[in-house]
Amino acid sequence: MLAHTTILRKGFGLILLIGIIAALVHLPQFLTEVASANPLQTGTPTKKKRVKRTTTKRPPRTERNVVVTVVPGWQTTAEPLAFSAFNFAAGWLSLLETGSEAEEAEGADSPGEAMEYYRKKRLPAGVDELPIEKYFVAKEQMRAMPLYSSAENRWAAAHAADLSDSEKQRLAAWTTLGPGNIGGRTRAMLIHPQMPEVMYAAGVAGGVWKTTNAGQTWTPLDDLLPNLAVCTLVFDPKNPEIIYAGTGEGFNNSDGVRGAGILKTADGGRTWTRLMSTADNVNFYYVNDLIVSQHDSQRLYAATRTGVWRTTDSGATWTRVLVPTATSGCLDLAARTDQPTDYLLATCGNSTQQGTIYRKTDAEAAGDWQSVITETGMSRGVVAFAPSNQNIAYAMTIANTGTYQYGLHGVFRSEDGGATWTARVRNTQAATNKLGTAILSNILSATLTDCRTGTTDSFTGQGWYDLCLAVDPLDENRVWAGGIDVTRSDDGGTTWGVAGFVYTGSASNLVYSEENQLHPDQHLLLFHPQYNGTTNQQLFVGNDGGLWRADNARAAVATSARAICTPQSNAIRWTPINNGYAVTQFYHGAVAPDGKTYFGGAQDNGTARGTEADGPNRWQQSFLADGGYSAVDQRNPNIVYVSTQNAGFRKSTDGGNTFATATTGLSGTVTFIQPLIMDESDPRRLYTGGDTLFRSDNGMTSLTNLGLASNVTTTGTMSAVAIAPTDANQVLFGMSDGTIIRTRRALALNPFNQVNATNESFTRPRQAVVSWLTYDPVDKNIAYVTYSTFGGGHVYRTNNGGASWTNLDGSGTTRIPDIPVHCLVVDPSNTARLYVGTDLGVFVSTDGGASWAVENTGFANVVTESLALQVVDGVTMLYAFTHGRGAYRVAVNQSGCLAQLAETGRTVSAAGSDLTVDIRVKPNGCPWKAESNDSWISVQPGANGTADGTVGMKVTANNGLGTRYGTVNIGGRSFTITQPGQPDEEAPTLTIRTPQEPMITTSASTLNIAGVAGDNVGVAGVAALSDRGVTGTAAGTTSWTLTAFPLSIGRNEIKILATDVNGKISAPAKLIVNAVPANTTDTQPPVVMIVTPTAAGSLTTTEPVLRLAGTASDNVQLSQLRWSNDRGANAAGG
Repeated sequence: MLAHTTILRKGFGLILLIGIIAALVHLPQFLTEVASANPLQTGTPTKKKRVKRTTTKRPPRTERNVVVTVVPGWQTTAEPLAFSAFNFAAGWLSLLETGSEAEEAEGADSPGEAMEYYRKKRLPAGVDELPIEKYFVAKEQMRAMPLYSSAENRWAAAHAADLSDSEKQRLAAWTTLGPGNIGGRTRAMLIHPQMPEVMYAAGVAGGVWKTTNAGQTWTPLDDLLPNLAVCTLVFDPKNPEIIYAGTGEGFNNSDGVRGAGILKTADGGRTWTRLMSTADNVNFYYVNDLIVSQHDSQRLYAATRTGVWRTTDSGATWTRVLVPTATSGCLDLAARTDQPTDYLLATCGNSTQQGTIYRKTDAEAAGDWQSVITETGMSRGVVAFAPSNQNIAYAMTIANTGTYQYGLHGVFRSEDGGATWTARVRNTQAATNKLGTAILSNILSATLTDCRTGTTDSFTGQGWYDLCLAVDPLDENRVWAGGIDVTRSDDGGTTWGVAGFVYTGSASNLVYSEENQLHPDQHLLLFHPQYNGTTNQQLFVGNDGGLWRADNARAAVATSARAICTPQSNAIRWTPINNGYAVTQFYHGAVAPDGKTYFGGAQDNGTARGTEADGPNRWQQSFLADGGYSAVDQRNPNIVYVSTQNAGFRKSTDGGNTFATATTGLSGTVTFIQPLIMDESDPRRLYTGGDTLFRSDNGMTSLTNLGLASNVTTTGTMSAVAIAPTDANQVLFGMSDGTIIRTRRALALNPFNQVNATNESFTRPRQAVVSWLTYDPVDKNIAYVTYSTFGGGHVYRTNNGGASWTNLDGSGTTRIPDIPVHCLVVDPSNTARLYVGTDLGVFVSTDGGASWAVENTGFANVVTESLALQVVDGVTMLYAFTHGRGAYRVAVNQSGCLAQLAETGRTVSAAGSDLTVDIRVKPNGCPWKAESNDSWISVQPGANGTADGTVGMKVTANNGLGTRYGTVNIGGRSFTITQPGQPDEEAPTLTIRTPQEPMITTSASTLNIAGVAGDNVGVAGVAALSDRGVTGTAAGTTSWTLTAFPLSIGRNEIKILATDVNGKISAPAKLIVNAVPANTTDTQPPVVMIVTPTAAGSLTTTEPVLRLAGTASDNVQLSQLRWSNDRGANAAGG
């Protein structure tokens, strides 16, 4: 498989060679049939939200090789035979490469990979933990910085801290766009015990939110650093105005997002303080659960990565009371409230580690905790007491290995307060209780054979990530479990039924968004405090899609193995209550030309579309996965591009209603969220890549391989790209190791003419992740780069097209804090005004980056991953897509102007031509000019204006051999001129130097072959094919090597050809290799018999030619048959 990946990476020219060689050895019929069998030709539009989920969630991993369908993406002038063979090679490679990895690239959300991506963007090499304290330092620094209001285009305060809350409210501010109906990952929720219409919820990246009307609307509370992962909330049982919040997402065995300890409010969430004993304390980096004693409000218990901790003074000091054996620490606590002591259960261990459940009947006192459940194969667990009879307790554990890995290990019940336990379900009971064993699996995948939608069931789960348990407040036998789906048992944990389903469909086509369907991945189950089982049956669920409520939690559930086959029969009805709960975690966003439609790719919520007409609470999801980059065609907004994790690109031609896969030609290693950037001058031209760089010239119908980034000396993968709006030949590629690759011939790059160290250059302002690149809108020599890694400069500018860079972080009180910077945009009406998105919101510079100010008027201090500018009717709008608070918009000036050309480019003949192009400037005209970027294109004198106009150009003859690409800057847009050169009539030459003989015999299983090739224009590549069906591509061009080319026993005829950059093919060089078995002692010679002529011994004839026929055999294998006579004639026979 690796060899085929290498072929893809070498470029289409080499695949073309292999196809031609195949044609030359008389395999066209077979080859054509293989190509036509390609199962992945074109994506099929669909109206429902669908996702292939071939695997369940796994703990983190980062980059991986993504192989997708490959069909011709490079047009060539080769003869029809050669092009047909090329079609074969592409389809053949597609068949060989298609597998689970390709399918997984289109899979559902990947929380482990998302966490690792989040961390790797921010952490310097060798650092494992996020430096959370730097956020607090930065926040204090921001208080001393100037405050700027973009909405009012003025300085609001010399120091942000000087402006009171009431003064901030009077300022014109950013507008929240939503989505208020999609939500985001929610692990914590509280309901006020006396006023149940008051609720609190915490998004893992959106801070703490509050509703005073039972979820009809939600409001974010005091800033509370919403980029922190708040994973647990708890009331003081004697005063619900006092709330503690634990931070740090410690449910992942490969280190989730680190927290900042424990925070506290004493006024119902209006203001928060940090418990300084937990600040910058390794023992409180991951606070997974909190409990306040029923008997003493100063006594709290915290389950953290390092064990269970107790405080007796409201958090001023802490003592560790349980030291687990598992390095993943303790994750869940449950308290019995009917005893005079603090009677607790605790669970410790996760992922592949051994799990243990502990009990302490007097946790306020000294002494050891008792291990009450620990079994081989058991990992993470959750526990709950039955409120109606607290002698009854339940525990649910996940498996750390085997068929049920991260699915169910067992459900246990105790009738003596947790002292002894009885298993109610084990994962070994599938034969008699299949649904019961599948409650933590993807239930649809676990019952495929029952529903007749698949031939194999899968029981793996993701309980390391999503796991929760609750008991009906009035019925000790009614137990609820949350994993991927929601299930309920009515007989004490033995028999289970589906209470909330998340998928329908089949194994390869899971469907989301059916009626009454929950979002996947459940993290909390919470009953209404006034639940009575009749008039109040409310149960709340928190998952990766926010918050949901069931009003009839005691309705019947289906308990057979076929329960999921007809989920519409589920009687429990679920209602989302994400009304303004805007905690969606966007990675990127794009805006339609009218500024009233916007697309954003979000963690675990795919790509969502919002419109001004629908408002903030009616966004629509396109895919249920991890959304990535988006792009909207500014000339035809019906054309929309979106992506899912690991470069799962898709295209819509109807405004985002339906989509088709758009990954043809893509290969190599990519990042979790892979950039996809559209050329502002030509929306059909888009760039992406990972270790290999790609460009599409046809709206993602196919992607052209531009070569490995390592050709220009870099070890990273592409993390950002920018195209100069005034010259489409100028492109910068940013890499994950800090390198910036610069090319001035971007349009000429193709599989035969790839990036290289001779024609491209690179710089590295710092060793860090390049998070964003952008050009100045009017000057191609000026560009900006941002870095998202802590511990160095974060914003740089070049004034010479990328040859060198200068830091722009500022100084003193106007310096950007040392926090990740993710994006930068330049105001086109005032290019000295820059906006950056950071981990703590938006900053602005009005002097080209010399100094910076805070811009948080109506905007949270939240991770801002993506900024976009859009000019609409003369108003320049700035859009922000945040990772935890949804999307925002603000008007930054009233002087915006938008230039649009009648066409994006033109092809002229080699003889040259005169041509014109129209320009339109909206809304009411503005200054523009035209200037050529290339000496062979001249622009008519006086090509400028302030209104709509026409630009004339003259293109001189191209007397060279190759096609050339030039650009003209017209009103800030790049007009592309493509001009072919003179015909290339000369084919390349190729010579085999090693081995020196054209025919050899060897006992080796492989052979090294080397040689030279030459061409009048340039050799693009060398490839080989043997008559035994083996293909290979050579390393090098003018001097080439085929290393370890496989041989089969017997005769191997190997043909080697070279191709040049214009598609011309050399004559084949041929090598005959007789491969004999190694280490064989063969004392028996072959046997040859002449059958024709039949005369024995001698023959007299008058014919000048004698025809011989016969048979030959050998005890090992024949490699060749030769004949000779005494007159000196000899030859090989067949």
